[in-house]
Amino acid sequence: MVDQTVSEFGQIDILINNANINFAFKPFTEMNWEEFSYKLNNEMKAAFHLCQEVVPLMEKQGGGKIVLISSGLSRTPAQGFIAHGTAKAALSTFAKYLAQESGPKNIVTNIVSPRLVLTDATKDQPSEMHDMLRSLTPLQRIAKPENIAGAILSMAADWNNHINAYIPVNGGIDMS
Repeated sequence: MVDQTVSEFGQIDILINNANINFAFKPFTEMNWEEFSYKLNNEMKAAFHLCQEVVPLMEKQGGGKIVLISSGLSRTPAQGFIAHGTAKAALSTFAKYLAQESGPKNIVTNIVSPRLVLTDATKDQPSEMHDMLRSLTPLQRIAKPENIAGAILSMAADWNNHINAYIPVNGGIDMS
């Protein structure tokens, strides 16, 4: 994938990692190690290998931007999401280390961290869950894909070259 992108476009200026590996949605006491580690290992494996291929290319070209998509569940737990939240917390920590190591080489690394986003994958979740999250959010609404895309575009913009951060895109739910 990386070789094909470089072959077609000449270089990679921006890497957006939005891997979301399926996971077991259940309480910790009902989960086995295989279910837990599947999410953790595969989520990190995708980010690790992509970044390991792209960072040296960005170094050679004088810099670049990396945006990793995490989850608000990496910071604020919810019942049944232990595998997902733990994997995304690992991804967020990975990004901090990557930012520290790659920053001096003019590579900017950011985490965009949405909570619930209305997508095909989430549309069938119970309406009670959507209502509860909406009520906890000062904006009283749930994110749409374009809200997350806006944050990613902002991180990828040429003018935005001094932010190495965790960017919550969650309507303020972290404040509750």
